[in-house]
Amino acid sequence: MQVRDKLSGYFMQRITGNSLEYARLCVYYCKHVRSKMEYLDAAEKICLNCTANECHDLLQQIYCMKIEIIGSGDDIIDLMLEDDGFDENEYAGRQYAEMRRLAEEAYRHVKEYTDDAAYRARFCAGLATELDNSTSNNFLTMSLPEGNTAMDVVLDFAVLLLDDAEEYILKSGMDLHERKTLFNKMAEFFNPDNFSNIYKSEKYYNMGKVVHYQELIDSFRDKDEDGFYIGMAGIKELAEEAERKKEYQKAIELYYKAISNKEEPYDMVLPDIANVYLKMGEKEHAIECLEEVLRLDCINIQKNNGLPYTDYACCKLIDLLMEEKRYKEAKKYAEELILYNPVKTDNENNIYNIKWLSVANYRLYKMETSLPEKKRLWENCIMYYNMIPEDEEIPEESIEFLIEMAGREEDDKEKIKMAYRFLDRINFLYNMENISPFLDYILGICKDKEELTGENIKALLTYSHYWKNAYPKQEGKELEYCMAAKEQYEKTGIKNPYLYSLIYKTLAECYSDIGSYDYDEVNAIKKKCNYYLLAENDAQGKTTEKQIEIWKDTAYNYRYLDNYVMEEKCYGKLAGIIELVLNQHDYSSFDNYWYIVKDQIECYLNLGKKDKAKENVLDIYYKMTEFYTKTCDEEDNGRKTSDFRWKLKDCAEYMNDGGFIQESLIFYIIAVIISIDICQTEEFLNNIEKYISGNLEELYKVFYEKLHGEISAQNIDDVIDIYEETQEIFEKGIITPVFYNELKWFSGQYQHQEVEFKR
Repeated sequence: MQVRDKLSGYFMQRITGNSLEYARLCVYYCKHVRSKMEYLDAAEKICLNCTANECHDLLQQIYCMKIEIIGSGDDIIDLMLEDDGFDENEYAGRQYAEMRRLAEEAYRHVKEYTDDAAYRARFCAGLATELDNSTSNNFLTMSLPEGNTAMDVVLDFAVLLLDDAEEYILKSGMDLHERKTLFNKMAEFFNPDNFSNIYKSEKYYNMGKVVHYQELIDSFRDKDEDGFYIGMAGIKELAEEAERKKEYQKAIELYYKAISNKEEPYDMVLPDIANVYLKMGEKEHAIECLEEVLRLDCINIQKNNGLPYTDYACCKLIDLLMEEKRYKEAKKYAEELILYNPVKTDNENNIYNIKWLSVANYRLYKMETSLPEKKRLWENCIMYYNMIPEDEEIPEESIEFLIEMAGREEDDKEKIKMAYRFLDRINFLYNMENISPFLDYILGICKDKEELTGENIKALLTYSHYWKNAYPKQEGKELEYCMAAKEQYEKTGIKNPYLYSLIYKTLAECYSDIGSYDYDEVNAIKKKCNYYLLAENDAQGKTTEKQIEIWKDTAYNYRYLDNYVMEEKCYGKLAGIIELVLNQHDYSSFDNYWYIVKDQIECYLNLGKKDKAKENVLDIYYKMTEFYTKTCDEEDNGRKTSDFRWKLKDCAEYMNDGGFIQESLIFYIIAVIISIDICQTEEFLNNIEKYISGNLEELYKVFYEKLHGEISAQNIDDVIDIYEETQEIFEKGIITPVFYNELKWFSGQYQHQEVEFKR
């Protein structure tokens, strides 16, 4: 494919024209090979001066491809680098206006081209999707400050296209399958769960529209047809939309309809109905809904049909009954929660059950009046909590228990330490309701205690951090808490390097979140922060995975500031952590480790430590060969070959960047071999230092056999790709020419063959 594309490119460079045939060729090339504005401009000029009806169809294709090019925003980085005064916000606005103009022109030419409703429907749905894609999170979108509505001109037109598409579909003679496909495609635009464009999903989501499309699809089916498909939205989603609009009675009716229509199971919907009743202030109805869930659960469990007990609904019911002081009923359900969460030997679900046993025992503990029994229940809570592995999250239903456990520490600082420890383990889910209890507890301990001023400041900064990651965000909250912490630090006059650094780290993050932030100002703030000191403190007592993330983030922050000396120190810490657990966990997989080492190698090159970079390249190479030779026989549709090849090329490039030309070429040669056949022995691959030293007989033998053996189209593309990358290096004559001669032969044999360009 790459070879064909390159040949096509050479061909296009050698011809010009002003005929309709040339316009067709330009459109075909841009559509199927490589989309370039210069060819689209040439084709547009020809078609605008042509009266043939076909020109209208070509023009709509031209304009759609131009929209795709503009929407990528790929040129914005170059423009910013070329012009110090470049205004990316104004540029993005102009580009979106141009996309709207092109879209209108494309639609106008489609109407000129044909009256066929099916054709117009496909066009409108397709263009709306392209406009959606072109306003997704690309460079143009990222250039717009928060609150800027420049892309509305494009998205508003997409909505108009979708409305017209619906009308055309209903008028057309399309079959059910195509109608269903188009309506599903259109529904993606309005789906609030489609986060490819956050701005669009917040401003343009319309679940009612999604459900409307699905109902239209359903209306087309044969009345005798059973088991019609379930689309991306249904009655439950419509109920959720009504709930968001505070149309509570309507939401309840729709939720019940979702159950009666068997769209959703009762255990997924009745708890939602209970939540709506709570929003309405009708607690008794909420209790009845949750009781119904558990009643049905018990029936299903007795029938042994494999359905689980709805633990979270039971816990919610217990809490509501306790609020109403209906302790006898609450105790009954707490005991039921224990009953349906047995701990079995060698059962992989034990951890899940243990979490709920801890929750249930704590509810019983809260209701118990007998001191000996209360003590026993508390000990049960602690026992079950201690059975939960340290890297497991704790359910939000345990928050009150965790805070009480922290409160049993004698020293205030120990209480705070425990609260932070529990906060790190709670299931956050971007919900500040799960975070605030811990931080409010800490701030409550610190209140009016001068000796805990530092802890108070840290809690405020932690609040700021979580507000930054909350969804939906509350504008200004993260900066508000950060500034409160900074003000208190300066007012009290304390000297604490850790807090000082944490303040400026958090402040830089707050300003970076503001669309119109000043790059130099934020960098000046970051330079006041000792990220290494923060990482040393924050990593203490954390799980291995979190320690790795902390040190990776710290290294990144120093790289951002071009402080490669400190970045190097961070990689030293990282290596000592991750190498101990390499390939034992997902977070310590070879792929994750590879990207860390890549950054470390680049750091050494930035520092001018070329020998250290070389040492690291060889070290990661040996780990890489061990990893890939163990898995080379596994079926993966060529992914491992591609991954190994790209990693070898990266190693070659790093060697070249360090001035190690001989080493670089050896890596490229091995990459050629792996491109054709990944299944090489570890012994052969691990002889790389022998090859580097000039002992090339074994390497050449395998290299020759692979180049002259069975070759697939993908093999050809991969080898030609490496050949073109290495031409300049090989021509320096540093390595014996036989390898280069073979690659030149291969290129002549497979790349050009009998193709010859003539003017």
